Amino acid sequence: MGLALSYPNLPDVLRKFVLNRAVTDCQFAFGAGIYAAHFHKEAYPKDLFILLHTNAELAYGLGLGFGTIFFYLPEQFQSELDLLIKSNVKLDDGLGSGIGMVMKYLPTEVQERFIS
Repeated sequence: MGLALSYPNLPDVLRKFVLNRAVTDCQFAFGAGIYAAHFHKEAYPKDLFILLHTNAELAYGLGLGFGTIFFYLPEQFQSELDLLIKSNVKLDDGLGSGIGMVMKYLPTEVQERFIS
């Protein structure tokens, strides 16, 4: 959580460490994805997002993080995510799981959008 939270402000050496660790450690990638999405929202670190199509756990983590806050994201960014999930099944899976985690707290009209 700490590295994902402070990632944009890390020195280049530490940013490279995070990227390398995300490539080699799936649990690290998953956690980095969740917290990068959750804390940075649409201003997520772009160099982490580059790994989206090559790192399934990072994609799932980003999806899960974005899913839990999906309705707080700007509509423009929601549309961008809608396009990305068409080509990345793990991002789609994570986004659905994240939305599912908060579904019961959403207004009824929003819930119906997903159920119908």
